[in-house]
Amino acid sequence: MDRFAYINGSYKRHNQAEISIDDRGLQFGDAVYEVYSYQNGRVLDDDLHLNRLERSLGALGIKMPITRDSFKTIVARLVKMNNLKTGLVYFQISRGTAPRDHFIPKKKITPNIIITTKSMKIPDNSKMVKPINVISQDDIRWGRVDIKTVMLLPNCMAKTNGREKDCEEIVFVKNGVVTESASSNFFFVDSDNNLITAPTGDILEGITRNTLFDCAKKLGLKVIERKFSIKEARQAKEAFVSSATQIVRPIKKIDDSVIGDGKNYDICSKLYDMYMKIIPKIVE
Repeated sequence: MDRFAYINGSYKRHNQAEISIDDRGLQFGDAVYEVYSYQNGRVLDDDLHLNRLERSLGALGIKMPITRDSFKTIVARLVKMNNLKTGLVYFQISRGTAPRDHFIPKKKITPNIIITTKSMKIPDNSKMVKPINVISQDDIRWGRVDIKTVMLLPNCMAKTNGREKDCEEIVFVKNGVVTESASSNFFFVDSDNNLITAPTGDILEGITRNTLFDCAKKLGLKVIERKFSIKEARQAKEAFVSSATQIVRPIKKIDDSVIGDGKNYDICSKLYDMYMKIIPKIVE
């Protein structure tokens, strides 16, 4: 079945969708994106993702080009056109099309909007989730990691390096302190069963991460946002990454260090199952 994409007001076959060569997202990375999961009629945290999309656009001085209801209408139609059962919804919005120039145009230009969907498996429960190995690498990203821009080359390079070492994710480290992962947020569980994660101001504020805070509260777990070293992370009772695509993914090893006993991921499992339980949104 052909995939369809939404681009600037039109629904087109995915392989026929086009955008100008002078798009500032293409030329300069002058664009932001969002992605959230869709599972069997449920959109996971869509309002929170749209909140962050608006914040990212605002940080670049770009206004939301269409209303939230319009975004939701487009997504509902794409989901139906693509017969999406479980997978991802992806938004990309650039400043717009203008002659190539490093200066941001003074004249108002119309943002370019791309929305696509992608089928993929999202486990229904924690029993279906497999742990991963990760490695640590220097954080070489730009300073404004709190903005969800499309400038992901350092992340891509890091993840590719990890894959070559049979690791599905990496942990970014700056001056010995863990920040986050290439395409996810990072948590570990200390000896008192507290969830430890980096301070919000130092990282991209993950939507799934924030929802997991609510899950932790429901489970009677305390979340502590603070700085911590890679050495401390390696000595954790449990560790995991979180994202819209993975929800909660337990970590078996960080570099050469086995996390906990390398077999039991009790807290990770409880968080995953609680997350799937509290997502109430139904697409009609």
